[in-house]
Amino acid sequence: MKKLVLAMLLAVTSSFALAVEAGDRAIFFKTEALANAGGTISLQEYQGQVVLLDFWASWCAPCRKSLPEYNELRAELLEQGFEVIAISLDEKKDDAIRFLDRFPVDFPVAWGWDENWRLPTAYGVEAMPTSFLIDRNGVIQHVEAGTPDKEALRTEVLRLLIQE
Repeated sequence: MKKLVLAMLLAVTSSFALAVEAGDRAIFFKTEALANAGGTISLQEYQGQVVLLDFWASWCAPCRKSLPEYNELRAELLEQGFEVIAISLDEKKDDAIRFLDRFPVDFPVAWGWDENWRLPTAYGVEAMPTSFLIDRNGVIQHVEAGTPDKEALRTEVLRLLIQE
């Protein structure tokens, strides 16, 4: 049922979306942290880093694969200025927390749910997972719906890390 409700919400809100795409500036936000951060997570705090912003949910089967892969990539490239921020779109925080207990990660995880669906609508999220690769200047360089190819993502992140 949760999946159906979320799919319907995404379908309805996507028609009103301010959806961002490659070449657009990332939309700054501040939202409640769930793990590996203080009380809140603000995208603006990560300016100057290459950031993979990933929207996920506990019921999302591909997220079980992508989040651990993002964790490995982050561990490899953190010292070079790469960060991952995951935004849970679970309606209940406890569902997200249970997921993270089963599939732990080291990167900051936030809770992006609200009744108005503001954050996923602003980004135009229509599928889980959906990720946005943001360069050091805050410009979205790549948008991926679904699980990205790990090596292709790594190559793109490395390309962005060497750019000034």
